[in-house]
Amino acid sequence: MGFLLRIEKQYLKFSSAHFTLFPNSRERLHGHNYAVTLEVEAMKLKDGMVVDFAPLKRAAREACSGFDEKILLPSSERVQCEETDGRMRVTLDDGSAYEFPRDEVVVLTINNVTCEALAWLVSRSLVERRQEWDQEQRIARLRVWVAESPGQQGGYETRFD
Repeated sequence: MGFLLRIEKQYLKFSSAHFTLFPNSRERLHGHNYAVTLEVEAMKLKDGMVVDFAPLKRAAREACSGFDEKILLPSSERVQCEETDGRMRVTLDDGSAYEFPRDEVVVLTINNVTCEALAWLVSRSLVERRQEWDQEQRIARLRVWVAESPGQQGGYETRFD
């Protein structure tokens, strides 16, 4: 165990609509005001800090902005998406269908839109930008939590060797 830093800022959030797929059913389309929390761990402090807050917060905020005020759809064989004339027609395996303006939809590289899968996406974005917020690569662990409501959240942890 090392030194820990936890970031919970009001602006690390996004408001999105989604549905979750279950083995034989799915939720109805609905929305959440998601909140993102970050945790980082370092074995040693540098200048009395785990990491400079500012670049990490900026990268996380930008990751959240890609989901904000969007309809989040999974890449799943149960969900068919067809783009035509600036519209996205979405047909589900139960026969239901939706149509949205294309620019309001994000088709994600996950097979189900859950808190833990969203945490993985945010984490992946932060790992891709690690050089910006962990220039010396001192961070041993990054943990990202995504809460869909108070007391209900999913997370993803990346360990750096």
